[in-house]
Amino acid sequence: MEIRKIMVKKVKTVPMHTNIQKAVKLMNKNRINCLVVTYDKRIAGILTERDLLERVLEKGKDPKETEVSEIMTRQVLVGKPTMGLVEASNFMFEKKVKKLPII
Repeated sequence: MEIRKIMVKKVKTVPMHTNIQKAVKLMNKNRINCLVVTYDKRIAGILTERDLLERVLEKGKDPKETEVSEIMTRQVLVGKPTMGLVEASNFMFEKKVKKLPII
């Protein structure tokens, strides 16, 4: 089975200069645990719950004053809609990623 058949198609995104508080509100409103971060309509990074825990809460940063660009994961691995489910799962396991944006 190809990933395109099961992937989320309406992915929530946030511009990279958004403050953390606004990003978290968007995540909570949509009951999701990550956002794709954009710059100039392209993927600039990904913001996950883990990023928030390690780079905001643990470090005591102010969510109103900290921009998404300061804490996002910049090295984003992506998949293709034509990838098979097993192929994508193996790729994620090998690369140790929990989120795989499909473009």
